Amino acid sequence: MQKIFKLLFFNFLFFVFLIIISELIFTIYYKNKINCLYILCDIKYKYHNNLYEPFGKVTYKRDEFGFRGRFKDIDKIDIIVVGGSTTDERLLNLEDTWSEQLQKKINVSEKLNIDIVNAGIDGQSSFGHIWNFNNWFNKIENLNFNYIIFYIGLNESFTGTKFDLNAKDLRFFEKIKIIIKKNNGLIFRLYALYQKYFTDKNINYGINTSDKKFKVNYKFLNNKEIITKKNFLNNLEKLYKLSLTYNFTPIFISQRSSRWELKDGKVYTMNEENFYLKEKNISEALMNFCNRKNLICVDLFNNLNLKRSDTYDLMHLNPKGASKVADIVYKKIKDKLIFNK
Repeated sequence: MQKIFKLLFFNFLFFVFLIIISELIFTIYYKNKINCLYILCDIKYKYHNNLYEPFGKVTYKRDEFGFRGRFKDIDKIDIIVVGGSTTDERLLNLEDTWSEQLQKKINVSEKLNIDIVNAGIDGQSSFGHIWNFNNWFNKIENLNFNYIIFYIGLNESFTGTKFDLNAKDLRFFEKIKIIIKKNNGLIFRLYALYQKYFTDKNINYGINTSDKKFKVNYKFLNNKEIITKKNFLNNLEKLYKLSLTYNFTPIFISQRSSRWELKDGKVYTMNEENFYLKEKNISEALMNFCNRKNLICVDLFNNLNLKRSDTYDLMHLNPKGASKVADIVYKKIKDKLIFNK
């Protein structure tokens, strides 16, 4: 029995040793390659939409570089849009996303043929957008575009999250998961292959919050001051400088959600968190930053008349809400963009 135990123990140690060596080899090999398992390069998923009309199938595709909606060569892209799930818009068909609708409005109205490419990643905040420059865009040979749009606000946590591959405030095992994901090594690649080929992506989920039967229990909150953290302003400065380093012209857009309502000068929010003040303060900080830098910016927080019926979960837009965003952004930036006709 003791011999069997020793044999199993040493075999286990040998197996762990092989895994560690393989992880190191894969990490070194893929060091200068795109982390396609995080960015979701070259994938095609199908979802069943039960969240908004018209109900049916949604097809979600990203190309070999991790971009959505690209039709031009990689060195001829006109605009890249960066953001979280409200940019990625995974549960909308490509033609329904606000970035694609913006592209259509510009091309039809201005008689152009520009390519607006979607580089949104679910859950990312400004911390993740900085990661994109240092670990994604810089690894794509000949990547070139004129403008980069940052659609920012709803995901800001001021410290970054696991969606940004930030392990700072996570528990031990969660940190290990992030380290494995960032390493882009053997373990993560095997897990991602399993996810890609052996899990069902025809998912039926979510709550249709535009349905009249759905009730939102907004609670009245007194206006409590929420201080915008310096981290957010520091990240804006980094994004601005990174854009200039890559010779991209930055455009910043603030966001708003339907997680709150204003009635008779009073704030009503979904729970104890004052979403109104959080979104308002982030938007004001962003607009003040834009004004100081004399940048092209769009204040959607104050200019977007967002209704519950424009979203499918109070945060993410349905095609009608996406059209509203595209329309406002188009009107605000159309006279400031310069392209060769």
